[in-house]
Amino acid sequence: MTFGILERTADDITSTGIGFDNDTGYGKVNAYSALSLLNTPNVLYHGVSIGGTSVKLSTISQWIYYGPQWGLASGIYYDVDQYQITKHITFDVPFCSVPQVWMRDRESTCLGFGNPNDGYPYAIITNITNTGFDVKYATYYVRYNSLGQTFNRWVPVEPASSKIAYSAIGQPNLAGTAGPISGPNFVCSSNAIFTVNNLPIGSTIIWNNSSNLSRISNQGTNPCTFTTAGSGTGWIEATIPSTGCGDVILPRKNVWVGPPILQITGPDYACAGDDGLQFFASGGGATSYLWEIEDGEIQIIGANDQQMCAFYFYPNYVQGELHVTASNECGIVDQYRMLYYSPSCDNNYYYAFSPNPATANLTVEQLTAKEASTRSVLQVNQVSKASGKMQKDNSFYTIEIWHENKGKVKTIKSNQKKQEIDVSMLEKGRYFLHIITPTAIYKEQLLIK
Repeated sequence: MTFGILERTADDITSTGIGFDNDTGYGKVNAYSALSLLNTPNVLYHGVSIGGTSVKLSTISQWIYYGPQWGLASGIYYDVDQYQITKHITFDVPFCSVPQVWMRDRESTCLGFGNPNDGYPYAIITNITNTGFDVKYATYYVRYNSLGQTFNRWVPVEPASSKIAYSAIGQPNLAGTAGPISGPNFVCSSNAIFTVNNLPIGSTIIWNNSSNLSRISNQGTNPCTFTTAGSGTGWIEATIPSTGCGDVILPRKNVWVGPPILQITGPDYACAGDDGLQFFASGGGATSYLWEIEDGEIQIIGANDQQMCAFYFYPNYVQGELHVTASNECGIVDQYRMLYYSPSCDNNYYYAFSPNPATANLTVEQLTAKEASTRSVLQVNQVSKASGKMQKDNSFYTIEIWHENKGKVKTIKSNQKKQEIDVSMLEKGRYFLHIITPTAIYKEQLLIK
């Protein structure tokens, strides 16, 4: 039986004070409580932790040392650096509840923060949980002895070599040692095997998984086989039942299920000579990409095996088709996207309006094709694909709002790049927005709420 167990099970003699005191120590030995602490299901574990995070606290001008310990004679020492060592120590096996923890003095090389200092091993143990605890202690660098002679040595040892030996007793939660879940990062129709590592003998497993996966093996099997039941991001989880300690749920193993999901996002419009126009392959699950141009003159800028790709548009072409292929271990998917561009974009205008539905104000914007090419997908979808070529001496355009049953209800002639329209007085319902230029008419449905 260790001295630490006797300390923690002693009956405190409160007449001399609460807790430890110099007259009665930890109190009167209670042999029954000490032996009970060692009874099953409790288990006594011994551990050693070396080093930690070292921080210099101060330089002590005069340090009084009682010793003798660590080969250092009792006396007064000068110009002594005090270092604090802190560390969080994790138990090799977690406990079902907070255990009793103490330091084993004879095996530890650490000191307290006192001055005078008795030289005996000392550490402050705090924040004890069922998985570990925090520890704090000191070590010293001594420069001169009382005769002024150079000393220059660590007491008891340098921070990296400092050590705390500890003991912990309680009911171990063996299920807490299980994990992690290992297996592939992709699950394909050819099936994939996952394993709970370090599963204690006699333990069982309850498997759980995302809806786009299907378990083929029987529940509780380890390893366990899964296959696809959909696509996209997925996960696999394992619960280890633990009698008396509560179930242990292992961290999820995140996977991708099936081939990639692919969608090209980026502008619909560009001007000839646009430099670095960016497109993205969104959706997820791909490990490689291949970008290609069909029926057009567009140059890829930089590597084309990334999720994002930039392009340069050559002059004198009207349209081209962008093709991207995405692949992973489960397969390949591809997508095409038509791109429109013009050698004379600077003389063309496009129109966008928002919001739709509108309640109080409607904004109509006049855009160049270059400006339209930088819009997000939602905005680009609201840009007229039939541009009106505007003369520099006649930049006026007309905005008409037509009720689906009552005909035209509002007309505005504008030469503003951004025209605000008050629609708060219009009754709720479906309308049609007409934008009329000298060479084209743009029509779109509009809702007023």
